[in-house]
Amino acid sequence: MRNFVNSAVVAGLTLALTFSGPAAAQRPNPLLPATPAAPALAAAGQMPYAPGVVLVGLRPDAGLNVSGLTASAAASELETLFPGVAVQAMEPVFAQGTEPADAGLSLAAQSPLQRIYRLRLAANANVLEAVQTLSANPAVAYAEPDYQAHLITTTPNDPEYASQWALAAIHADAAWEVVTGTTSVVIAVIDSGLDLTHADLSGQLWTNPGEIAANSLDDDNDGYVDDLHGANIYAQNVDLTDTTGHGTQVAGIMAAATNNATGIAGVCWQCRLMVVKVIQPGGIANYSDIAAGIAYAALKGAQVINLSLGGLTDSSTLRAAIAAAAPSAVIVAGAGNDNSGALFYPAAYPEVLAVAGTTITDTKVATSNYGDWVDVSAPGELITTTASGGGTALVSGTSLAAPFVAGVAGLLRSQHPDWSPALVQAQILQTAEDIDGLNPGLEGQLGRGRLDAASAVTTTPSPVIAYADYAVNGAAHAALTTGAAVSLTVQLHNAWGPAAVVTGTLVSGASQVTVTKATANWGALAAG
Repeated sequence: MRNFVNSAVVAGLTLALTFSGPAAAQRPNPLLPATPAAPALAAAGQMPYAPGVVLVGLRPDAGLNVSGLTASAAASELETLFPGVAVQAMEPVFAQGTEPADAGLSLAAQSPLQRIYRLRLAANANVLEAVQTLSANPAVAYAEPDYQAHLITTTPNDPEYASQWALAAIHADAAWEVVTGTTSVVIAVIDSGLDLTHADLSGQLWTNPGEIAANSLDDDNDGYVDDLHGANIYAQNVDLTDTTGHGTQVAGIMAAATNNATGIAGVCWQCRLMVVKVIQPGGIANYSDIAAGIAYAALKGAQVINLSLGGLTDSSTLRAAIAAAAPSAVIVAGAGNDNSGALFYPAAYPEVLAVAGTTITDTKVATSNYGDWVDVSAPGELITTTASGGGTALVSGTSLAAPFVAGVAGLLRSQHPDWSPALVQAQILQTAEDIDGLNPGLEGQLGRGRLDAASAVTTTPSPVIAYADYAVNGAAHAALTTGAAVSLTVQLHNAWGPAAVVTGTLVSGASQVTVTKATANWGALAAG
């Protein structure tokens, strides 16, 4: 953990904020002064490690008697050995040496390997914080997480992988060395349906656990009979046939079967696809059907929802569906293809990750929309993906950019099942690669940058807390009144990792202003 300090000017006064959270290993907090992280913390952020485990090497001169302290050691004995760390068990990493006498020797006389122990903490313990505490213990020569290695994998053997430049652009190969996804993570494809027989998609389908196949009953009472892999919202049946080919293209980017010697590679190899058909044969979709599709996906437990569609008009109905689904699902949408800065819905809703399209050179796709409402960019030109009827197609547009982001969201939800949708969204934004320099005149109009899958799955989130707004006696942005006592309300926003113990101190530099209550405590602020 690390304490952070930030400040802001509020109604002419200075507000100094302090808060704590995990130190970011690779990406500095852009709102805070740079503070070097401890070496162990930096390494931990770059590599995955076992939960609830810390490795320690004891000093030979520590004077400890650890003989007999195995996994059955009493908590009181372990607390005496390692104060400040809730060690539940202790065990040697290495079996006793070839010399039987090793087991009875003092620490100083034992071989170096016999002084290395595995400490078991609670499964949800903060490993990095424990490493810091143990490193300061005079009996400990070193402490470190139990890092996890991975198989040295080969390049996916999908024949079209070499033509998928976009996967290289977002560093998907490096991300796959950490996580390839899990079958428990479901991505809803709210689109035109899906080619259910496609060789790269048929094995990736979500199966509704509440439905019994082909018994002509609505087993889970959701209004659809035999909705085994999803539902057709506009026709009110379970015909998921892709009438335009669009849904099949979108789905392949997110979760095509990978390393199966067929077709293309998907971003999230193991993620499952929930098919929610809302687009009519003519290629249009009513907002009410989109909204109902979002509600269906959330009801059925989709952790990620992709919306590669939209329009220029705001809608209370669509907004309500988005707001209801956002607490449980990461919602991603294409920014539109009008080369315009006009708001495009549902991408422009604050709960949604709005995705612009980029080229192989990280410049904006000519047709892609842009604006300060865009959150992030992703490849969206000449994308190789699955095609309805089998095989592949080469297509462009923000409809193809959004599923790259949705696929990375699937990787993150696989890697961190305890993370909230807000934290997953923040992780994607905070780890994006800045491309403003490559897009003069569009600075700040393409979101936080181009999606970076590898950075997203290897960077430790840290708090990014900033002053957001204030009110005086309940009136927004009001001025202080001379000769009167006023109540100042300050709103903060945390744009990234969870923060603990957020406090603020208000200081006046003007002699005519007296601060009668100088401190405030916001408690903990979650991501978003």
